[in-house]
Amino acid sequence: FITHHPLSVPFAFAVFTTALSTCCLGLTLAESVSTGTQGNVLGIPGGVSNAVRTAQFFGAIVGVLMEDEIPQGLQLIANGLAHELILNGQKRVHYRVISSSFLRLIVGYLFLSSLFINVAQNSDVISIFYDVLALEFVENIDDTAYALAKKGFFGKSLLIATNQRYTLESPEEMSATVVKSGPRRRGSILRDPESLRRNASFVGLMASNNRPNRISRFIYFLNAAIVLCGLAYITAKQKHGAYRCNTITVTFNEDIWEHAITKVGDGKEVSEKLLIYS
Repeated sequence: FITHHPLSVPFAFAVFTTALSTCCLGLTLAESVSTGTQGNVLGIPGGVSNAVRTAQFFGAIVGVLMEDEIPQGLQLIANGLAHELILNGQKRVHYRVISSSFLRLIVGYLFLSSLFINVAQNSDVISIFYDVLALEFVENIDDTAYALAKKGFFGKSLLIATNQRYTLESPEEMSATVVKSGPRRRGSILRDPESLRRNASFVGLMASNNRPNRISRFIYFLNAAIVLCGLAYITAKQKHGAYRCNTITVTFNEDIWEHAITKVGDGKEVSEKLLIYS
């Protein structure tokens, strides 16, 4: 999205792989939501064992840690808002970086939404971790396609595009580098460690305390908190029987039941009656 023209083959390839990943995650999310009922929209089981409940929390934590589209998107957006980004030292692309990063966020939040619902719906330990791994695979379709393109499976143009070296820097980062010469490292470009420590945000690091980076870190940890708090809320509701059946409907065939023992009122009065089902 950033390095090539919108009408080029590499750009179209990036659009296709991103759309494929987005559609797969969207279908997964839609299917998960469709299993619910009127009183239980998300299809949450009425109760699970302690082992399953523990696996749900562990699966959610593993899924949040494995998800990398949101952290990368937040990092690029923060870096693009704080600095002017230059591609290969020539072309200013910080607006394209920010706009493409929002696509990363869309894919990432589709993943987290599917992760939360699938983990909450599961009542089997091994299925929870299978679902986490499957969702992670679907989210990383673009990375798999990129690796194949880099090996030449999708033609020469994509082979060249994926193996070409690109640099994305801010003017401040470019000025924060020094040239170190020596018998074995002649003409190599190194970042001054002291300058790197003072100007961490220039190289896209989230450790600096400027406002975009603080907001990005807050959003990232907020995502994890929402997923875990949502599971904790569902667990508390399960313990109080919130997702269990409130009514049971039984349909009998047409029949006559003679000498049926029935309870009347509060159940203290018992009598024998003739029941006719029709």
